[in-house]
Amino acid sequence: MAETILKFEPREKAGSQGARRLRRNGQVPGVVYGDGGPPSTVSVDHKALWDLLHQRGRNVIVSLLPGDDGEKGAQTTIIKELQHHPIRAEILHVDFHRISLTEKIVVEIPLVVVGSAEGVQEGGGVLEHMLHRVEVECLAGEIPDRI
Repeated sequence: MAETILKFEPREKAGSQGARRLRRNGQVPGVVYGDGGPPSTVSVDHKALWDLLHQRGRNVIVSLLPGDDGEKGAQTTIIKELQHHPIRAEILHVDFHRISLTEKIVVEIPLVVVGSAEGVQEGGGVLEHMLHRVEVECLAGEIPDRI
């Protein structure tokens, strides 16, 4: 699985007022935490994050790079949590979890049903899917797209 690059800017002001200002300017407030490092508040471009999620999905390795084009401060992460606006198609907040490519992590993978059940085709039955995602523990570079 190839890494995806996303540029970030450090956030000076935490809190709702600073977050609203960022959202008005097309940014998404977020936090980066985990892997023994201190948590840090960041902001990323809304369009770049939206495109990343719709092209690659949530279980993609994200290389967060500082916005000043410097390699110093690059962080290997995975998207852990997203908060969406309840009505508009807008991402309100994103949590990035720092990961090590040599340690196993737990992620949720979507289940995709292939084919159709015989009872549905011939008997007029109804197939109910009770489980849509499963947790998988694997290395970050070996995360499957779907099962």
